[in-house]
Amino acid sequence: MSFAAQAQPGTPDQAHDPALPLPFLEQIVSCLVLGNYTHGAPYAIEALLHYFVLERRRARDTQADTWLVMGIILRLAQRMGYHRDPLHFPGITPFQGEMRRRVWLMIHGIDITTALQFGLPRMISPRHGDTAPPRNLSDHELREDMAVLPPSRPETEHTPMLHMVARNRFFVVLGAIADASMGASKMTPVEESRLLQRLYDARDAIPPGLRYTSLSDSLGDAASHNIHRIILMVLFYKGLIVLNWHHVRLVNVRTRGEEPRPAAAREETCRSSYRICTTAALKMLEIQHEVEEQRRPGGCLASLGLRFSAAYNHEFLMATLVLFTHVYGIANGAPPDSYLDDGEKAEMHEMEGVLRRARRTWSLRSAHSREAAAVDKLLGKLFRILDGPGEAVLMDGEADDASMGQLDGVDWGFLAEFGLLSHLQDLSRHCIGR
Repeated sequence: MSFAAQAQPGTPDQAHDPALPLPFLEQIVSCLVLGNYTHGAPYAIEALLHYFVLERRRARDTQADTWLVMGIILRLAQRMGYHRDPLHFPGITPFQGEMRRRVWLMIHGIDITTALQFGLPRMISPRHGDTAPPRNLSDHELREDMAVLPPSRPETEHTPMLHMVARNRFFVVLGAIADASMGASKMTPVEESRLLQRLYDARDAIPPGLRYTSLSDSLGDAASHNIHRIILMVLFYKGLIVLNWHHVRLVNVRTRGEEPRPAAAREETCRSSYRICTTAALKMLEIQHEVEEQRRPGGCLASLGLRFSAAYNHEFLMATLVLFTHVYGIANGAPPDSYLDDGEKAEMHEMEGVLRRARRTWSLRSAHSREAAAVDKLLGKLFRILDGPGEAVLMDGEADDASMGQLDGVDWGFLAEFGLLSHLQDLSRHCIGR
């Protein structure tokens, strides 16, 4: 069940306040308590997942509570054996086994996306499970009394599971990227190159019917198909950003003289990774603009009733910060000329335009989201620097009421991902003032 489906047109805004209780949500909680869900009763995992998804979609900002709920779901699922393929358990029927594979696929994906959202290690280790992905089958092909599963349909045939199978390929790679990025030791160039290739392989393996095209070129397609294509492409760009972000941060640190520059060969690798990261962020914000345009009445996504949440915002907030870092850096002499050719320098104007457009979105959401408000203020300061010929960068010690350092109560958790938090704090101190 989608939370968006509960939003009926014409109702007062207060009815959609995420802080208000929802009857369906309350009924889920009652069923879980009455059913002693901690004992692993039938459908306990499914009910918990319903609860998690609703709470996550209600949240306008990143909330640690939902991640803690995910921990309960995961431990209970492992206790019930979901992390092991049903073929290990003779008492599980083919139908039950396939349903368990679908449930575990969802848990696995949520574990990785929430880990990336909070910038913390994922809970599922690939070494501790062997559950196979579900087959590309339609629901009508599955029966409770079936003796054997039908073979998986080719990926040229669209089924309700096809996008989940394709999404899982990205989750597997994103999990590996998260592990490497959050490890105690730094990624080696060889490891980074292998992960990048795996990410491109997952993109190339997207089934033909789910490959991304501009929404303006697919207005006649089902809204659900369009959003599935968008999700897959956003996962791809997210992987590129997460894998390469540290190069963007390090370039700005080196320019300030806080870290020595690498050798020439490594410098070229850093330049390439820097370019990959900023381009991915640009593409992601272009997708955000398309979604915002097409979710309005009359748009090809309007029927989905999309509403923004912390989970939806996170990918685009991350992309916004990457481009902010890039544009601000150029305005202040970073990255150095060796990182930018003439075409890339000219492209800064395009990126600036994309950031201005993105700011309109964050400004509209700032009344309901502290995270959106924080980025809106940060972009506002950037544009005042870019627009005013007499506007100088405020250095430490200069008073500024709009200082990011004075935004009390802002939860920066959404920027903690792989150094985004510390980098934003650096920016707040260095270029905006304390």
